[in-house]
Amino acid sequence: MKNIGVSKAIWRELNKIRSEHSFKYYTEAIKYLLKQSTAQQPVTPEIESVSISIFEEKKKSYSDGHTIGYKKGLDDGYNKAKSAWQIWYFCHLCNGRINISPDSNSHDAIIEYLKEHRWGHGKCPQQIEKEEVLPHSE
Repeated sequence: MKNIGVSKAIWRELNKIRSEHSFKYYTEAIKYLLKQSTAQQPVTPEIESVSISIFEEKKKSYSDGHTIGYKKGLDDGYNKAKSAWQIWYFCHLCNGRINISPDSNSHDAIIEYLKEHRWGHGKCPQQIEKEEVLPHSE
């Protein structure tokens, strides 16, 4: 719930409208005044600007909350994926971590090293196929 300060004149007018129309809440009186202003009847400009500013404040609050939530979710997801999938190794001099970017020179060098030294699957799918195809001898 938001509280707003208004002048005594506006306060009296709101109370007058509430009693004339049997409104229970001040918001009903303010809505009534806003409807009257769209129907080209005179209305206190202060009330209209206060109502619009409350609406703008709520809209901004929602927008800020959405933006903050979106950024937090994006950062959390990115950090989780980074810790689970990032490739890195330790520097042999300072023992600091060196991250490898995909398609970088370091990445290419690692791939080339693994190929040269014939690194492969523990039980390569091609080897499994060859074992299954071997003929039976009776």
